[in-house]
Amino acid sequence: MDLLTTDQILTVAVFLGLLVAVAVVVRARGGALRSRIHAGRRMQVIEVTAIGPGERAIMLRIDDRDYLVLSARRGVAQATPLPKGPVPSAEAPQ
Repeated sequence: MDLLTTDQILTVAVFLGLLVAVAVVVRARGGALRSRIHAGRRMQVIEVTAIGPGERAIMLRIDDRDYLVLSARRGVAQATPLPKGPVPSAEAPQ
């Protein structure tokens, strides 16, 4: 009594071959697929940074405008619009 028949092995091989082919296509055209998926979206997350154990700073871009959102695990989130233009330097002018 065989555990695996030739038909079962062939079915698994064809399925794995199709999976590999789809993976190759997605890797080759990942940028185009990503742009189609995100087309029409007004909001995108630029960066998320952990500030502390329960706090995060999130940079969002909504309609070509940047916002900084500070969120705490047990607190109210605060959103602040960021000014357009060059980012001011942290160094003091000399």
